[in-house]
Amino acid sequence: MALSLNNIVNVDMVFSPKAAQTRGFGILCILGDTKNVITAGEGYRTYTSSDDVATDFGDDAPETLAAMAYFSQSPKPQTLIIAEPWDSTTDTAISTHVSKLFADYGRNFYGFITATSATVSDDEILKIAQIVESSADSHIYGITLTDLTCANSVYTDESTDLPSKLKRGQFTRTIVFASEYDANDSAYRLNKYLVASALGRMFSVNFSGSMTTITLKFKQAPSLQPTNLTQSQDTNLSARNVNKYAIFSNDTYIIEEGVMSSGMWADERHGSDWLQDLIQTTVYNVLYQSKTKIPQTDDGVARLMAAVANAIDQAVINGFVAPGVWNSDPFGDLESGAYLEKGYYLYAPSVNDQLQNEREARKSPVIQAGIKLAGAIHSVPIIVNINR
Repeated sequence: MALSLNNIVNVDMVFSPKAAQTRGFGILCILGDTKNVITAGEGYRTYTSSDDVATDFGDDAPETLAAMAYFSQSPKPQTLIIAEPWDSTTDTAISTHVSKLFADYGRNFYGFITATSATVSDDEILKIAQIVESSADSHIYGITLTDLTCANSVYTDESTDLPSKLKRGQFTRTIVFASEYDANDSAYRLNKYLVASALGRMFSVNFSGSMTTITLKFKQAPSLQPTNLTQSQDTNLSARNVNKYAIFSNDTYIIEEGVMSSGMWADERHGSDWLQDLIQTTVYNVLYQSKTKIPQTDDGVARLMAAVANAIDQAVINGFVAPGVWNSDPFGDLESGAYLEKGYYLYAPSVNDQLQNEREARKSPVIQAGIKLAGAIHSVPIIVNINR
């Protein structure tokens, strides 16, 4: 019998662990109340078209209409999920159902709306907004108002309508749309789910591409009817941070303004959630996939900072971050007024300056990043000087 070559050259093939995956930031979850479709304990079903939703729920079910508004967008979002239904005939509050849904499956989706035959009260909507705001995983909660009463009154700090309460609560993860609705006109039947259409446009963004990020303003809502507002009504809704699909005098229809209830731009909410997850996952994978330990040295910290830089570089590539002037507080070697040529700046103090208890706990020094968002132009002042 021939001798094994292992006696002379012994080769072991060692595979790296499969990298942890980032979350999906283009998946909408719809919670409805249609019974006898999704069974108890199923959790949710995944859909890639409104036709498949209609097959399961019927052509006129709230879940189907919301899915139609979502998938009618151009470019088309790829996926949505419909959760195990809320039983609107019992005493169980919908917010209680939402709380369990988020605890069990929250990492599997990003956007969330309700599409129910039963009316959801303002108090329950506020409770859901609070659940979304405090959730461990980042989400966006979408609401469509079809009662436009608040559009006819000036916003004050005493206004008691729902969007006014959401604004004063500074909810950064709730987005509200107002839309005309006529139950007797089939042209308007999707208008109850205008927010699903808007989220569908947002969720079509591929953050892994080049110059792919968008602003929500100026986009359309295919298959839905725009709302004809007076200037006063538009102003009153905007004062409450309520978005609309509006008719302009040049016969164009656009979504405006694209803000969360707090006034934060919706694209900045979406992009920052994506970037936070990418940085977290990228740094985790450096620790997880390393064959040897990451030493608690300046060289080790540099490896972690390189991972952070790689993540932010993608934010520059997709257009979320761009070069610009840093106008915030200084830190590290970064001064206010400095120009960020890369669009970002990274800083970490030396491990030699760490407190002993932090070193013994094997903590990295704090890595700080300053990033300059690319933003978006929403209005253009133009001065034309005429000389005779």
